[in-house]
Amino acid sequence: MTITTRPISNLISEFKKYIQFTKNHSENTIRIYIDDLDPLIRFCSEKNYDVLSFNRLITREFVVWLTLKGKVDGTSFAPRSIARKIVVLRTFFAFLKEKRFIDFDPIPSGRNYNLKIPKTLPDVLSVEEVKKILNAIDDTTLLGIRDKAILYVLYSTGMRLAEMQNLTLEQIQHETNQITVKGKGKKSRIVFLIESAQFWLDKYLELVRRKLIKSNINSVFLNKNGKTLSGRGLQKLFSKYIILSGVKSGAHFHTFRHCFATHLLEGGADLRIVQELLGHSSLSTTQIYTHISRVEAKKVYFNSHPRAI
Repeated sequence: MTITTRPISNLISEFKKYIQFTKNHSENTIRIYIDDLDPLIRFCSEKNYDVLSFNRLITREFVVWLTLKGKVDGTSFAPRSIARKIVVLRTFFAFLKEKRFIDFDPIPSGRNYNLKIPKTLPDVLSVEEVKKILNAIDDTTLLGIRDKAILYVLYSTGMRLAEMQNLTLEQIQHETNQITVKGKGKKSRIVFLIESAQFWLDKYLELVRRKLIKSNINSVFLNKNGKTLSGRGLQKLFSKYIILSGVKSGAHFHTFRHCFATHLLEGGADLRIVQELLGHSSLSTTQIYTHISRVEAKKVYFNSHPRAI
């Protein structure tokens, strides 16, 4: 039974405020959540359904619709994309129930609608490939020094894109070579700077940032106009050095976070330490990197053992 009636666009607007101010999600997460609800709007419009009247049968119909023609061009979404949309939908319905817009949750707990999601491992570069990317940066220019500081800090700390974008001067503790990162859900954690990362960060702050800055701004990394370097700008500069280095395509900004975790584990770091440094709330999320390490170990073994031919 529906307790109230309200246009779905209004409900999603209220949901957006909820995840922004109550759940403290990042701008990037909020954007993904709202984008993932767009097919729901189109489905309700096409079928003339009221989202507040959803039951388990309609919810299953929506999932089938996503698998058949959920995209704007009429094609289907991939199973992994649908699974993510179900997670967002579950959060949306939980919000509607909490705010008493509905009194019945139309998605059973733990239900994934038998989606077969292939298990994929994140791309990880070798240590030598990371070095090639770092060495591809021309550090004789102001922006080159900035870019070198960014990528050294990224590889040294494993920070997320949004965390790098939102990094402020107050978060850096120079005397202890560490940074206090504000992660997902406004949770803080401590990450550390290796000597080379501290060197390039200091050089950027001393020689470059003071020349770029044009207003009173606390952001660490600035664009050429003296404003906060955007997430898109960070991704663009990473892609630039992937091309210049000649390293395999497909690597992206987040790849350095994967490298950070994998290379630490390969070097003997404890899994729970890596979990803490990455800011993972669950150890199971971090454990994927142990599998990557085993895959790499197997590859090295069969390429190196004299009888592995």
